[in-house]
Amino acid sequence: MNRTDFPSLCHAPGLVRLHGHRGMRGLMPENTLPGFAAAFAAGVQIVELDILVTRDDVPVVLHDPQLSGAQTRDATGRWLEADSPPIITLSYAQLAGYDVGSRDPRATDGESWPQQARLDGVPVPKLADICALAKQPAHQECWLNIEIKSSPLASHLTPPPDRLAELVTAEIRAAGLGGRTLLQSFDWRILEAAQAIAPEIPRSCVTYYPDDGAADEITVYPNSPYMGGAVLEEAASKDISSQLPRLVRQAGAVHWAPYFKDITASHVEAAQAEGLIVSVWTVNERQDIEQMIDFGVDGIITDYPQRAQQLLQQRGMRWTDAEPAAG
Repeated sequence: MNRTDFPSLCHAPGLVRLHGHRGMRGLMPENTLPGFAAAFAAGVQIVELDILVTRDDVPVVLHDPQLSGAQTRDATGRWLEADSPPIITLSYAQLAGYDVGSRDPRATDGESWPQQARLDGVPVPKLADICALAKQPAHQECWLNIEIKSSPLASHLTPPPDRLAELVTAEIRAAGLGGRTLLQSFDWRILEAAQAIAPEIPRSCVTYYPDDGAADEITVYPNSPYMGGAVLEEAASKDISSQLPRLVRQAGAVHWAPYFKDITASHVEAAQAEGLIVSVWTVNERQDIEQMIDFGVDGIITDYPQRAQQLLQQRGMRWTDAEPAAG
């Protein structure tokens, strides 16, 4: 696979693709059917979503391995006092009894999303629900960017990589969306398994090597278990991102999703020269969106796609192949 095989994911003159992160998290509850529908309605053609698996092998759209008490109500409408048991210990019937359409106003993390809508009666969706949304006639040009959640440091929270890949790719194939789906993960073992099971579905390596802290979340480092068999050179550790395009290609991926603070314009250019599509995550502030546009990235993964749309319009640019409507 090469970037030219997937023009719907690549930038073009005057065009940068936008990925609605967890739907449109800045304005709508994350990873919910209303959130994804709102993103499509806003003209976003690629939505990013996270996948975990229940005890009864149902792929569901959730980011964290447990339901967050700060954004979950039980069947009586009460906020959870603590995070739920791990998703892998719950059946889908149990999970569907929770409401994830709002955030507890008492929770401090709600301050990060002051414009996010508060909805009632919103269950955790199945991957099949999002596939059905993407198959609607109005969304025939839209893509799903599916991040499969897995950590080699917490293997008890998810099925093994090959089983995860099997369950997710089966849903995608059943929906006939293999030609409009990108599979990505921080855990490159998932991508290796998906390549063996469903080689026709393009894959994306997600990477995180920040210089600004959050060391417990770093996934790219010498001998990292997240990177499968990829060998990162210790001697070049001060510029790890310069090694990643080659390693991503060796991993069989056609798409690279680096943390936006980890890269420079030269990294983007080098990756695209390797035949990779480059989409950065998660870019929300105006100055950072502007910088990523200047870097020449193919795509910007953002909680605020409408903010990015406005900035692109101000430059006379667009985010889809069609010209955006005036206004």
